[in-house]
Amino acid sequence: MDREIVLHLVAPRQLFVFDSATYDPFDPGALGQSGVDELFQLAHAGWLGPRRLRATLCVPAATFTPGLERQMRDAFKRYCEGQLAANRQAHREFLATNVFYLALAILVLAVGLWLQHQLAVSDLIDPGELRDALQTGILVLIWVVVWTPVSGFVLEWVPFARTRRAWRAMLTMDLAVHPEHRPPAPS
Repeated sequence: MDREIVLHLVAPRQLFVFDSATYDPFDPGALGQSGVDELFQLAHAGWLGPRRLRATLCVPAATFTPGLERQMRDAFKRYCEGQLAANRQAHREFLATNVFYLALAILVLAVGLWLQHQLAVSDLIDPGELRDALQTGILVLIWVVVWTPVSGFVLEWVPFARTRRAWRAMLTMDLAVHPEHRPPAPS
């Protein structure tokens, strides 16, 4: 089932830019953010993915020109493609950083396990609380260092995937632009 969204824009550029000077908090149809941000929130909502979205953008009749709908669709598509590219780049950088962290974690793991073994067989420290505390400290250090890359690869890819899914849904969104005849706002 499609989800129909109607946005009442003060000007065509409000699709991309929020203008606090023209924002009327007493107008129930006024957007408190750019139209793209509003659409992104709706596309990003839900864990099962967005339904097919259809958006109708209502612009003041005085700003509506014959080529406006095509211009807004093209600009919207370029914007969404740019956001998808930025998301992919951020995800690649995130993965590269976590690969580096994983290499450090493997090094710390190897050194930590070697130190634990050396403590276990060493005659320098008598068996007891001090040896147990040192071995536990080394084990905690290993877990702390290993957790970051493990968390990154196992859990933290989800926000990137959800954001990418939302931008893709917006790319395939049916977008219509219509003139709107609204009475002027009271002063």
